[in-house]
Amino acid sequence: MVEALLPAVAALAGVAVGVIAEAWRSRIGFMREKAWQLFEEQRRRLEQIYEALAEVGEIYSSAWIQAVAALAGSRPVLPDPIAKIPWSRLEMLVRLYVPDLQPQLSAIHDLAPDIGFALTDGLSSQMASTGEKQQLSLNLNETNDKLMKGIQAMRDAIVARSQLLEDNVRSHVDARLLPHRGK
Repeated sequence: MVEALLPAVAALAGVAVGVIAEAWRSRIGFMREKAWQLFEEQRRRLEQIYEALAEVGEIYSSAWIQAVAALAGSRPVLPDPIAKIPWSRLEMLVRLYVPDLQPQLSAIHDLAPDIGFALTDGLSSQMASTGEKQQLSLNLNETNDKLMKGIQAMRDAIVARSQLLEDNVRSHVDARLLPHRGK
């Protein structure tokens, strides 16, 4: 009688092994997909921060060019670039999603008053003497260099964070289960 049940028990054991294997495969697939979703969302946020930072740099560079032109005696065309700087968006993205970038953002933000004064002095320099214009130009260039170094330091931190994010994803999920997408 036990011998008669042996094929049925073997069939049930085979089905159980199949169910367990399918459940494991489904779980691995689910984990892989969730890991990619998280990775892509974090990467997207880093890209948004990078884009906002680039916009800040472009706006300040445009204002710097206008101030240099004013110092050189040209009449600058003022599109009011300072009013369009996306500081609040950049701060929101950093504070909410990547707070470890806060020191780099603070370093850039701390330069804003100096940059503002240098730009204002440069743009309003029509009546300045040649010596004053040279000093204003020097101050303008020094503050712009500090700003560009600060922006570059934050860019480097974003790139390093992005690489760390990819390395972490790959270390937590087997590389065979998480192949490179789009590469």
